[in-house]
Amino acid sequence: MNRYKYIKLSVIIIVFSTNAHSQGVFRGSNLLEYQLGNIPGLEPEYQSSLYDQLNLSYKFKSITLQTRIEQYYPSFDDNKSYTNISQYRAKFKTEELSIAIGNIYPSFGRGLLLRTYEIPGSIWEDRGFRVRYGFYKDLEGAEINYKLGKFKIKGVYGKVLDVTLPPTLSKNERRPDLVQGAELSFRHKKLGLGTIFMNHKIAENNDNYVSTYMKSGITKNLSLYTELALKAGSDAELKFDNDSTYGFYFSLNYVRKRLGISLELKDYKNFSIGSGISDPPTLVKEHSYKLLNRSTHVPILSNERGYQLDIYYRLPNNNLFTFNHSIAYNEISESKSYLFKEFFTEYQTQFGEQILANFFLDYSSDPFTNEDNRYSGGFIFDISHNKANSIIESQIQFVERKVIETSKFYNFYFSYQFNIRNKLTTSALLEISKDPFLLNENEEYAFYPGGTLSYRPNNKHNIIIFYGKRRGGPACNSGICYDVLDFQGLEIRILSHI
Repeated sequence: MNRYKYIKLSVIIIVFSTNAHSQGVFRGSNLLEYQLGNIPGLEPEYQSSLYDQLNLSYKFKSITLQTRIEQYYPSFDDNKSYTNISQYRAKFKTEELSIAIGNIYPSFGRGLLLRTYEIPGSIWEDRGFRVRYGFYKDLEGAEINYKLGKFKIKGVYGKVLDVTLPPTLSKNERRPDLVQGAELSFRHKKLGLGTIFMNHKIAENNDNYVSTYMKSGITKNLSLYTELALKAGSDAELKFDNDSTYGFYFSLNYVRKRLGISLELKDYKNFSIGSGISDPPTLVKEHSYKLLNRSTHVPILSNERGYQLDIYYRLPNNNLFTFNHSIAYNEISESKSYLFKEFFTEYQTQFGEQILANFFLDYSSDPFTNEDNRYSGGFIFDISHNKANSIIESQIQFVERKVIETSKFYNFYFSYQFNIRNKLTTSALLEISKDPFLLNENEEYAFYPGGTLSYRPNNKHNIIIFYGKRRGGPACNSGICYDVLDFQGLEIRILSHI
């Protein structure tokens, strides 16, 4: 299907939807992104590409039909272009029963054995493949859920997508993991119990896993969740050492009036399943601050244990204090181990009726990136005007990194945003870094200036224009961390809803 047939198909579907409304509900959304620029350092300097993602759904009574069409056309290599119906889904749902076939997003428990996901609006691009596509990990197959009184039964069968591989490859290459499993859960008042069985096949490997979990509201203010997952079968032993295969997660939450406390524990050993279908809780705070988000620790499931403590307290004047502490310990061998630790504190207050302010301080030590000490701090001011508001954000980070020799450098981030009635938003961005890994020869600083203009003509459309130089690196969203590539040039994104 070439791009012209795709456009004709989109028009036919939209026109047809005007008649479909009388019998059901038709919805659609479209994400279009055009880039004129390049990853800095690659030739030629300016290249163009067009990515488009069309999502359509139709619901009539208990039946929902959905599809996704993706296309990508770069100027630099025709072999990387594609137009695919990348997802399709049919779902039947009643109060007791739901059946879904096609591209679905099932999970078991808290994700120790299986977690699928989608980061809406995110576009993945790997530096090696240089192909752009939606960032999601789905399962192509079937899922059934049945509720019988206090019991729930879930069954899952299908192949999981490896998001790191582009749609220009074959389906068999992109979906190497075959999963089949069932989850049985029981709920009585505040107590919930569950057990999971999962069979996983990839290449010549065929493994079985079992998991059991419990969740309970112990009191009105206190609740807990715990789950233990193990590899099962004749070659599996029930022991807890570095040669075992298991995952353990525990959380305890207390909330009363102005105070909230959360404690989480983790212990993962040899628990990276297949191409990465397991995605247990990270127990590391996911920050909204740019520099801290970029420094988020990614758990190493082959060997990691640790904890996370999160506390918040709302003062009588409505100001909010937050504290977070996390530790991750990895024992690589008897003579070598790593310890990640982070301390984060944030204070939210208000000055008068116009200014809402957030201040934060953070310290972390991350031997996995050879950064023994990271000191970070910053603030955000949200200032209200007449029918508008301004947001000023500033962050700075001092890093000590030891590879062969110890190097000290800093990262700086600043942004100013002006928003008029949620219709028109303009922002100026600037990042400065003295990170030796980012500097070319004879460079003292790396500069990343940029500007963004966002215009929302109505509730169904939004146009976002970026021009400048954007720094890449790790980014984390909803517990999922992935790499974003550097970009320099012009980017236009149009979001539409039908």
